[in-house]
Amino acid sequence: HLGHPFSLALALCCETGLHWLRRDAPAQRERAAELIALCEAQGFPLWLGVGRAYHAASRVTQGDPGALSEIMEGLTLVAGTGQHFFTPAFFLTLAVAQQTVGQLAEATRLLQSSLTTRRISI
Repeated sequence: HLGHPFSLALALCCETGLHWLRRDAPAQRERAAELIALCEAQGFPLWLGVGRAYHAASRVTQGDPGALSEIMEGLTLVAGTGQHFFTPAFFLTLAVAQQTVGQLAEATRLLQSSLTTRRISI
């Protein structure tokens, strides 16, 4: 039910992730901005972190390498909630962004470490 703020946050998160998978950075950025605004108003730290990470990832893919640190800030918010279910997807999002800005060694290290961990530790 989209009139319920938490349900709307979940739906926006899923739509943002779908745009990331489709490599549609403008749509990803737009949905992530909506997600961030909703989560800041409602106090949803998990989805806020996801929104910030996806928003920053879209900026990286559009040529803003400075947004790479903002992905990590978003993922730090996610880690602070104790949620671990989406950890592989978050590692992949960060690794793709690192690859985009030419940080191939860092991306490789991150993906290798993700094979042995279940938690985000940034």
